[in-house]
Amino acid sequence: MLEFNEITFFVHDSLVFSNIEVDRKNKIIEMYGRETKQVFISIDTIDLLSKGARQVISDNTVLKNVVVKNYLEDLGMNNN
Repeated sequence: MLEFNEITFFVHDSLVFSNIEVDRKNKIIEMYGRETKQVFISIDTIDLLSKGARQVISDNTVLKNVVVKNYLEDLGMNNN
């Protein structure tokens, strides 16, 4: 998909993913897993995704819950 343009990375936020049906999300995430360029996604939950899509996310996750963790720390609510 990204081989036809010169951009070096792609960003997908959770708002976009929330409006896509589950089967299509699985295909998109599995396609991103085959990309040679960097792909950044924000997704609220992976519970309904296929095992393959969850594995792609698991294998490639760099940051997880950073915003929530920082927000809770700012509120003094993070006990971890």
